[in-house]
Amino acid sequence: MKVRSNHIYMILLFCIITSLLGCAGVQDYEIDIGEGYLIERLSSHQIVITDDHKFVISAKVIEVGYNEEFIIAKQIGLMDDPELSNSYQILNENDVRYWIVNKKNKQIMGPLVNSDFQQKLTDLNINLELKKIEDLPKQYDFFRSQ
Repeated sequence: MKVRSNHIYMILLFCIITSLLGCAGVQDYEIDIGEGYLIERLSSHQIVITDDHKFVISAKVIEVGYNEEFIIAKQIGLMDDPELSNSYQILNENDVRYWIVNKKNKQIMGPLVNSDFQQKLTDLNINLELKKIEDLPKQYDFFRSQ
């Protein structure tokens, strides 16, 4: 009887975990990038950079580099899905923009095309590499204390 009871608990635990992972917001996260700036995932396409939870770079930020002084970011624009009429947005691969944020003086440079972005990096002597957001360590909202 005890073995059967353990199986029931295991199945129940599996169902609870599966249902929680399917809930909206469970996969949302924050990444602290210093000086009050965060990368925030608000939904699958709403990945933004904020300063004190105010948008600095809107969705969808896909790559970021940062140090004590600067944040650099690559953003892909969103557009309404032409296949749907419910205003669901999809990535617009033709709308790629770059940004530079000076954390010390709060100056925001962008949106920039790649050539202008590369020139600004050279002019400002910024030696940072863009990294995919999914490769950065995250603090998930589900586990964060309120």
